[in-house]
Amino acid sequence: MKNNMVNKALVSLSLIVGLMSVGAQAASSITLNDEFDYRGQKVALDMDVGQAELIAGDQDKVRVEVVVKANDSKWFGFWQNSDVSSAKFDILDNDDKLVLRLADQDDVNQKWRVYLPRKVALKVDAGVG
Repeated sequence: MKNNMVNKALVSLSLIVGLMSVGAQAASSITLNDEFDYRGQKVALDMDVGQAELIAGDQDKVRVEVVVKANDSKWFGFWQNSDVSSAKFDILDNDDKLVLRLADQDDVNQKWRVYLPRKVALKVDAGVG
């Protein structure tokens, strides 16, 4: 009976250590970059939690950089970071609108830097604040 309890305790401990190491190996920050031709369309930035810096210039393209960081979360008393290594853009680019956004915005913090032509009509749709 004692041996069975020791085995259960060891299995539980190894599961906890395994879960903690998965969180430690997860990427906590990633930077994405892209650029798009500007053809007179409206530009919309659709983001949840984070910051945006919009920079007007003389270029004829829309260039974006976004740093995606994992939000800290607590799960069963342990601090854990989300893995952001698979973060990617989900861009809608058609004749009249360019929508800039991430594919999955859950549990991440976004810091956007968007370089725009001076003549762009811009809309920012921020999830908070």
